[in-house]
Amino acid sequence: MSKAGYRVIDKLDDEPVWKNACDLAEYMYGILGDFPEEEKWNTENKLRTEANNIMYFIAQGLGNASPSNVEYDWGYARRSILSLKTMYRFATRQKFVDLEPSIMVKLDGLMQLIESEVGKAYAQTLAHNKKELDDSRIKNEQAQGHSV
Repeated sequence: MSKAGYRVIDKLDDEPVWKNACDLAEYMYGILGDFPEEEKWNTENKLRTEANNIMYFIAQGLGNASPSNVEYDWGYARRSILSLKTMYRFATRQKFVDLEPSIMVKLDGLMQLIESEVGKAYAQTLAHNKKELDDSRIKNEQAQGHSV
């Protein structure tokens, strides 16, 4: 597929979903470090990992040329947001960090952006699969017409 078939990774900074993911990761990294020692490799590491995963899967979703893979990437970005939100809530309940309501709003806003991308990717996958099926049907009909 040509470059026209997907967004170029060099233009990530122009994408609101990417900017929001970066802001969120920076915030998560900023709150880390005050956790109890026994939570360094548990809760703190999960927060860091999921913040990074969100950026990673968004970048893949924006740069992937295969419609079915794009749907997969956005689905994993969605999963990572849910995981991050869950671990953040856990960290606040354990009093490792203070709940910052604006972060919950950012998480929800990022989820909405990703849900929109999931919908687009699903529609692209359906259109791609329909085209492949139509092409295959036409070739099959032509082959049957020539063999008679």
